[in-house]
Order: sequence, then structure tokens, then C-alpha cells
Amino acid sequence: MPISWRHSVRVQTEGDGHVTEDSCGFSASSAWVIDGATSLLPELDLPGASNPSWYARTLDLLLAESAAAVTGPADTGSAAGGVLAEALRRVDRVAEEQAGSERTRFPSAALALAQLTGNGVEVLVLADCHVAVELEDTSVVHVTSEPADLRVHRERPADPDRTPGRSGPGAGTSAPRPGAAQHPGKAVGGPA
Repeated sequence: MPISWRHSVRVQTEGDGHVTEDSCGFSASSAWVIDGATSLLPELDLPGASNPSWYARTLDLLLAESAAAVTGPADTGSAAGGVLAEALRRVDRVAEEQAGSERTRFPSAALALAQLTGNGVEVLVLADCHVAVELEDTSVVHVTSEPADLRVHRERPADPDRTPGRSGPGAGTSAPRPGAAQHPGKAVGGPA
């Protein structure tokens, strides 16, 4: 039986002229939602309505390119991880072009990425995104980044940069940083 997407989508905008700092998209067998993190620091001079808006749109485009280009699983054996790792490598290159060595004020985002595979669906989440996947047997799997968050707190319990609710490089977000694609919350399910 071929595996295909069946989805319900609700897109909501604030309607008050506020800059949209979120994005979503799909390409090949990947689909994603990006929740740009509103910056608490002075913004960089990035080419967008806001830094998080620019970042969400840039990451959206790079995920689309990566999903179309990646044909197999990453070194970790994860198809979704391969797409995410490739997109984040590309984000690193764009970050270097746009912001040089500045990483503290570079925008970040929460992310959910779903990848159809031959065995079903693989879901990766970073930060506070959640995904509910209805499987073929009508059971629902709720995927969060809780395992990744718990691991971060065990590794660095006293690190003030990892306080609950904080976003930014190193806080389990999609900001350019080494190893970001290796630590998302992850679930693999049967046919969706």
C-alpha cells in the first residue's frame, strides 16, 4: 500500500499588522512547520521585516531545497535527520554571509519536520513544537521535544542559557550551531 499524506491544516494569522515570524512548507516527502522565536536582544540588520521572520522564511526555503536534494538517510540512519542536517548546514553558510561570526543575536526557531519513509512517517521536533500523527490503525502519536529537553537539562543543569522558555543558540532550537540536527525529539511511526 502506498504511503501518502493525509492532513488537516489550520493557518492562523494575528490580523493586526504584526509581522509573521512563522512559516510552513513541504517538498518531496517532507513537511514542516517553523515557529520563529521573537528576539529579546537587539536585532541584526538582516533583510526582512524582522530577524525571526527572515529566518523562518530562509529556513523554509532551505528545507525545501534540502528535502528535494536529500535522497537517503543521514549518517544516523534518519531520513528526516538528513533533511534537517542539510538545511542547517545551508543555514550556517547563509548565517556566515549575513552576520559574519555573530551568533548570539542570530535568530532561531522551533521546528517540526515530518518525513514519509517506506515504513511510515518519521517526525523530528525542536524546542516547543508538537506534532500529532494519526497512524493507519487510527491511533495517534504525540511527538514533542521532551526527551531532548530532558537530556539538555541533565547535561547542563546550571546553565542559565538553558532556562525554561529561553530561545536562542544552544537552547534546542534550529539556530545555527554544531550538532543541532542530532538532538531533536524524534518518533518513528507506522504508515500515516
